Parts: sequence; C-alpha cells; structure tokens
Amino acid sequence: MPLESSQSAVRRKPGAERILDALNQRQCLSLTAEAFAALLDDAGALHQFILDSSPELLYLLDSEGRIRFINRRVETLLGFRHQELIGQHYEALVDESFHSLARHMFDERRTGRRAGQPVELKLLSRLGPDGQRTTHPRGVWMELRAEGIYVDPDERTAENYLGACGAIRDISERKALEAQGSPQLAVPLTTKEQLAGQGTVSNWTTEGDFNFRAFHDAVTGLPNRTLFDDRLSVAITQAKRSRRKLAVMFLDLNRFKRVNDRLGHSVGDRLLRAVAQRVRACLRQGDTLSRFGGDEFTLLVPSVRSRGAVERIAGKILDCFDAPFVIDGRRLRVGASIGIALTPEGGEQGDALIEAADIAMYHAKDQGGNGYRLYSEAMNRGVMRRLTTARELRKALSRREFAVYYQPQVSLATGEVCGVEALVRWRHPTRGLLKPDDFLLAAEDAGLLAEIDALVQQQAFTEAAHWRHNGAGDVRVSVNVSGAALEQDDFADKLPARLRKAGLEASAVRLEIDEYRLSQSRALVMPKLQALNELGVRIAADRFGAGYAALAYLQHSPVSQLNVDASIVHDIRADDRGRGIIKAIAAFAGALDVKLLAEGVSNRVQLRCLCAEGYDEAQGVLFSPPLPGSDLARVLNGEAFAGLVRQARLPAGT
Repeated sequence: MPLESSQSAVRRKPGAERILDALNQRQCLSLTAEAFAALLDDAGALHQFILDSSPELLYLLDSEGRIRFINRRVETLLGFRHQELIGQHYEALVDESFHSLARHMFDERRTGRRAGQPVELKLLSRLGPDGQRTTHPRGVWMELRAEGIYVDPDERTAENYLGACGAIRDISERKALEAQGSPQLAVPLTTKEQLAGQGTVSNWTTEGDFNFRAFHDAVTGLPNRTLFDDRLSVAITQAKRSRRKLAVMFLDLNRFKRVNDRLGHSVGDRLLRAVAQRVRACLRQGDTLSRFGGDEFTLLVPSVRSRGAVERIAGKILDCFDAPFVIDGRRLRVGASIGIALTPEGGEQGDALIEAADIAMYHAKDQGGNGYRLYSEAMNRGVMRRLTTARELRKALSRREFAVYYQPQVSLATGEVCGVEALVRWRHPTRGLLKPDDFLLAAEDAGLLAEIDALVQQQAFTEAAHWRHNGAGDVRVSVNVSGAALEQDDFADKLPARLRKAGLEASAVRLEIDEYRLSQSRALVMPKLQALNELGVRIAADRFGAGYAALAYLQHSPVSQLNVDASIVHDIRADDRGRGIIKAIAAFAGALDVKLLAEGVSNRVQLRCLCAEGYDEAQGVLFSPPLPGSDLARVLNGEAFAGLVRQARLPAGT
C-alpha cells in the first residue's frame, strides 16, 4: 500500500492520524483518551500503515504495562508472532538482565521534553544470527524511546495515566562493530580519561563500556535515571533502618535553552558537561548527581542531619554558578533553580520524592530562579490548581473570556491623566473577575503568555486609537510585555503590525518590561527594543527596585522611564521612613536623564513624598482602580485628579 493511501485509510480518525504522524517522524505525543480509543478502534488500517511505512517496532501499553498494540515489525525484527504478544506484559520481550532498565523506559510516565532519553538494551529474539527461528531466544541490542499517555496532557497524575507509547529500532549491527573495536564507534579517549579521573569508572574494557553506557548519560557521563533510581531505592531502605533523613534535589538550568538555540547543540553539550563537573565539586563522596534529561539534574543526598545541612549544600551549588562558563572562548552564564524534598515530608518512595522535588523546583522558578525551595504539601495543592487553571485558560482564549482594564497614570506636575496602563482580567465563568496574579503563572507554564500578550495589546491599541480620535488628547497606553513574547524572533515585527491594524501611532505606546528581564536578556532583547524605539515606541523598566538586577543594562539602552515598584512606595511613612530609597532613586534617575513613575500609590502621604522628590508620574488606587474601557472616558476628559495633586505639591504645613 503506498504511503498516501495508507494515510487516507486512517484519515477518518483525526486522533489516530496525529499519533501516526508523530511516531513516523520519531517524535512522541501526549494523547487524549479519545485519540487513544480512536487508535485502538482503527487497528486494522493502522497496522497496515505502519507495516508499509515504519522501519521501527512501535507499541502501545496500558497502565498495567500490558501490550495493547504492537506493529508487525516485531515478527521480522524479533521473530515473535504479532497476535501472541497482545495482552502480555512488556517484560515478555525483555532480556532478563535488562528488566530493571526496562521498568523505567517501556512504561515511561513523562511526556514531551521531560521524557527519558533513548536507551540501549537487549530484547529477546526468536531469530538466530542466520534469520531462522530458534527455540532458544537470545538477547539482541535495540534502542528504545518512549513517552507517557494521559487522559489530559495537563494533568499527568497516576489517576489519569493511560499507558505508554514507544518506538524501538535495531542497533545490533552497530553493537557488533563496537565489539570488534571499530575506531569510528569507540568511546572517545578524552571522555574515558575524564570520567575515570572523576572516579566514575576504574577499568575500561569493551564489555565495561557497554555496561557503563547502559547506566550513564552519554553527554555528561553522570549516572542516568535508571542508576539514580536504583541508588535512591537503596538509600531509602538504609535511611529507614538508621532512622535518618535523606534528600532529593531537582536542578533545572536557567537560560540554558537560549544557549542551546543560539549557539547549537555542540556548545550546549559542552556546557552541560562543564555544569556537571562544577556541581560535582560541591558534593560529598556519597552523594549521587544524575542527569535527568535535557537541562535537568537530580541529586541524592543519602544522609542528612538537618534541614540546614541540605540548605547549605543547595546554597553551595547555587554559588558555583556565579562565575561564567567559558566554552570556545565565549563567557556563558547560566543559573539554577533547585527544588528539595526531604523524607518523610516529601514522600517515602523514590518516585514521590523526585516528583516533590520537581514541584519545589517550579516554585523556585516562580520566584525568579537562581534559588531553592523546600517541598511542602501546600505546594502540591498549588500545582494541581495551576494545572486545572492551565486547562481552563486554553478554553478562555477560544471563548474570548479575557478583558482589558485600564489604570490611569497621572502627571505629578499638572494632575492630568497622561496615560493608562492596560491590565488583563479574566471573566471566569464560575470564579468571577480574576486578576493576573490568579492565572499568569499557570499561563506561563502552559506556554500561553505570548498569546495573551497579543490579545491585550491589540485590544488596548484599538481602544487607545478610539479615545484619541474622540477628543482624549495625546493619551498614551502602556502595555506589559512578557519574556515569552520578547523572545519571539519576530516580536519587533508583530508589534508595529498591531499598531497599523489599530490605526495608532507608535509614539502613543509605552512597553513596560520587567527590569530583571531587561538585565538578564540584554543581547537578545535590546536590539528588538532599539528597533521599536526608533519607530517611536517608548520603553519603561517595570518593577524597578523589586529585586536584584544588574543596572548596567540601563547604559546605552532605549529605556526612558523607570516604574518604581509598589513595594517601595508602600514603605513611605509619615515619619519619613522609606523616604531615603525614594530620594536615592530620584537622584539615580536624574543622573541617567530618565523619567520616574511610582506604582501602587494608595495614600496622600506617599503622594506628597513623591511630589517633593520630583517624580514625574504616579498611579494607584488613590487616583483610581483599574477600569473597563467604557468607564474611562470620564477620567480622560476631565480634571478629576488635578486638585489632589495641587494639594500634594503644597509646602509642608500649608
């Protein structure tokens, strides 16, 4: 059957077609329950399609590890009859010496980039070296890739786990060449020497190489997931016997993806090796550092005296990222976010501890990265809420449930409204009107921030154009830009296109960008912002002073305004407490010749201080809460705040 006709045989099953596409391209896909059912229902056409087009053995397992589908490639590859395997456990195909390794790979639970790396192992074959069937199965080398399947890809829980899908290819010929000492396939000497020098291996033989590769990561030489799980299992047993705690850490590299995308996988791999070497130097002899996959690592600390002791280890690891990594003469900076799970709070089984550490790591990322968090049960509840929210967000975009509200920005010289900040709100069907704090973290996890940004910008630009054309003067609209949107290659093209569609001049727009993002992504972000600034778009550093950021980004940048974070404004008191930092920021802005906007102004004491120190603009509930566009006209066309500002500008005591 030609490829085209075999595809048309399953075209009536959209879910099955998507699955076949992914498998045929040697990629993995999280399936919905409906797609899984469609695949199984259409088994006849599916088998024929894969038989004609795929050189790989493809399979589907249920949640118990039983084979629900396997293509007929198994007959020519391993000599098993196709039908005799349906309903059997996958271990029926695995060489006994590789059962432990297969347990973590055949029924892989993770999805997407989090799924395990391809692994080499031996499967049983009923075919002899001459291709004839034999009564005594022998082990043959294969490479396996697998991924978990869930009812809902956004809720990867045990209750939602349907099974796993995978692809297997024959690597027996390559292995035979390796066994013969083929120089093209031998492990590089530098890698052997490096790993041996780190105490990873002692005697290198051909068989030793095979065993090492089965339990170690090919890029870093660190223990892989299988070996880590084995050591963790042993450590848990020993910890229970000795009544001591152990800790699992989950490390995720910050900014690694940018290095990999811009400089290539070769540089990325060398950076991973350098990171592994530097982190190993921070550890004790009995600790195990493992590469979990991609830019993620796991660490087992088998004996922990106290919470403080494991926090000191985490701090030491974070400190080792302070110095840049030099790769091919380039100084590359990456950081780490670390999640920590201790027994028994994080669980008493290996999988539970890893999952708890992973959850804690995401909480560390949410706080800006380059830090660590210890797992607590409250975190787990928060993650489940965010997974549910992420699923609802996708529906909200299609149902147009998002609205844009606007908060006035007031000139402290005249009291006039000189601009508005566009703020997204979600009209949730059951929870009411939600603010960004209730859903933006979930949107970021789901990869929806750039899409929400685009929606807010287009609506804000359209409404601003309407106001200006109807007598609101030169009112400016400020829009927030997420890191996800900034990192899009065509960001500097998309924004002008939205302005043209709305009929709004570029000079009427100010982009508000988190100062931490500006300081950490200069090489990637600044050229785009410079191009937009040349069109007339103004740039503001948002949340200025809220956290640590290297101020060097302000030199030779298009930033023309600093938005002082509300947390600093809130510290202003009638007894002059908090005024020192306000005064210092004003002097700093004056030296750089940039304007100042104070966020979160809520009382007259704060307003009087800001006027006295020469701040240019302010916004906050003292003036107005965020309003829907339909209610903003009365604010834009009047002098609602002029008296308030005039009084604040009067000398003290008058």
